[in-house]
Amino acid sequence: MSATDRDATPGIINRSGRLIRVGPNQVRVLAGIETGDPIGAVEYSIAPGFAPPPVLHRHTREDAGWFVLQGALALTFENDQTVVAGPGDSVTHPRGCWFRWGNANADEAARAICWFAPAGFEQIFADIATAADEHLAAGGSMDDFLPTLLAIRARYGDEPYPGTAS
Repeated sequence: MSATDRDATPGIINRSGRLIRVGPNQVRVLAGIETGDPIGAVEYSIAPGFAPPPVLHRHTREDAGWFVLQGALALTFENDQTVVAGPGDSVTHPRGCWFRWGNANADEAARAICWFAPAGFEQIFADIATAADEHLAAGGSMDDFLPTLLAIRARYGDEPYPGTAS
């Protein structure tokens, strides 16, 4: 069946999206499993100087990419190549590619669209936020949240670099 033979599906506008707070950052789900889209996308508002644990990791189930809207993101790959992407720049990494990322600027927030294909990985942010809230409400601290975080990441095929704990 060619593209012209298929039934046309009207576009869907997602003007709000679900907002999720993850630590000092905010994620807005734009597309994905919740919206019935084959590609997941989030708008990520990243605090000045923020970087997840400074180890490489990879997505084993999906390709991913970033489109920077504001500020600058630093992405480092397994070969120690670091790229700094600014507004209007895009960076892609196929599934299985080892990388780490962070806000390249200690004084300015960054915003980027991050996409995942196929959809599904965008749900990790809600799972982490919910688990962190429950952990803190039960008297835990973020210092002892790592085992829970690693378990959530494993469910989504998000693997830390061999020999690293986070």
